[in-house]
Amino acid sequence: MINNLRRFNVISTATLEQGFRNVDRRFFVPRGFEDVAHADQPLKDGNVHLSAPHIYGSALEALEIQANSSMSFLNIGSGTGYVSCIVADIMGTRSSNYGIEIHMDVVKHSKNAIDAWKHASARDSAQIHIIHGNGLEVDATCGECAMGFDRIYVGAAVERRNLNKLTALLRPGGILVGPVDDELVKVVRIGSSRDGDAEDFTQQVLSGVRFAPLLHFPKIETVIPSTVWSPSIHNYYPDSFRASCKEILLCSNSDYVQPPRQAKPEEKINLAAMLPRVLWLEIMSYTHRSCT
Repeated sequence: MINNLRRFNVISTATLEQGFRNVDRRFFVPRGFEDVAHADQPLKDGNVHLSAPHIYGSALEALEIQANSSMSFLNIGSGTGYVSCIVADIMGTRSSNYGIEIHMDVVKHSKNAIDAWKHASARDSAQIHIIHGNGLEVDATCGECAMGFDRIYVGAAVERRNLNKLTALLRPGGILVGPVDDELVKVVRIGSSRDGDAEDFTQQVLSGVRFAPLLHFPKIETVIPSTVWSPSIHNYYPDSFRASCKEILLCSNSDYVQPPRQAKPEEKINLAAMLPRVLWLEIMSYTHRSCT
């Protein structure tokens, strides 16, 4: 399957090819479809559905996934979790990875598939959070969405009039790829105005496609909770964040006691050394992974 994707130039980068090879599609297909798991065709059983591998290859190429990065990824209509796992494998442990799926039975299927793949592969990858919700009802003002996402893949067709609901979740410089009506579209956010005006985005049509639509119902108010930092998940944070934490905690543990004094305008005081470690740990739990 993957050899054919490379042969026909659906996949052109070695990084993406390795991601496909590291994530066996067999773990994600509906039960009973294992014999055709590597065929380049869509598979569907009830609500459990996978697109043909060449569609995923084209979409992931357009997303410009960066290996071993601290990027954030959102999969709207995450389905079986296959795409989420490929992205997690490529981006590595320092990235963040979220999926939103409206069907509860598919949520359960995807979590089981993700766990089975992780257990079988024994590879380090990003933590993958699958949330039961409606991709058209995501609150863009709170939780992880308030900071926006670097990359978004949409796994079901969105009507063009609703596209702005999804592009509002992009960070400046972020890329969204997904089916809009009957076209696979790449959207890049180039501006950062609060209202997300049309001129803040560029659009490119990649190909014609046929996808099942994103569902409007049930209208589930969907919030992606903010990740709360703690020492137990420190290793999953970006290197820049970890380096900042290290410097702060080294200062707070220093034997040197810095006496408080009034600084002159041209001077700087290392106030970090004046706060106890326990207070810094509390402060860090309120910071976002993009802070350095």
